[in-house]
Amino acid sequence: MQANLVKKTRYFETTWFMWITLIIFPPLGLILLWRQGRYSKKKRITISIMALVYFVLPIIIITTAKLPLFNDHSELVSAFNIAKKELNASNEITSITKDGNVQTFKIDKDITLIENLDEIDRIHELIMIGQGEGIDITTSLALLIGMTNTELSNIEIGNVLKELRFFDKDFKYDKNETEVEINTIRYNLKYDQTQGVIFSISKVN
Repeated sequence: MQANLVKKTRYFETTWFMWITLIIFPPLGLILLWRQGRYSKKKRITISIMALVYFVLPIIIITTAKLPLFNDHSELVSAFNIAKKELNASNEITSITKDGNVQTFKIDKDITLIENLDEIDRIHELIMIGQGEGIDITTSLALLIGMTNTELSNIEIGNVLKELRFFDKDFKYDKNETEVEINTIRYNLKYDQTQGVIFSISKVN
């Protein structure tokens, strides 16, 4: 009588469960695929390759995608105004012009800020070019550091400027440049005789 009994198939041994796990969590689905051995070896290899691509590709895209500094100009303006208030600065955003993937505006009389945009106008890099008075340059640099690293205190912003050797009178910016990375943000400072101080900001991937 026992020989005539039909063995009940457990749910994790069924084909439908295997396919669901291949879609929801491919690593488990692949284990079931090879343990159940329902298909030919060639077909199992093909399914395995497809499942791995389906599982790994989104991870690769997420980890390699370059995150923007700001999602759009309005987000930048909001961060600018918050940092401006924290630093008690008088800078204003004026003279905005856009040409393709580049948007340019003033944050002071002699200080220009350039946004490098992607195809959906997310901001991936900021470049400040300044030729004004020393205090104006210092305030603008501090403002840009504060708006891209909002958790930094005023003292910590000053320390970033020190790391960039901005207060080092002996450092030759016309021949060298300095670079500092703080909380996934990269700051680069150099000097050009024709353009003045060039300060760039970008995300560290």
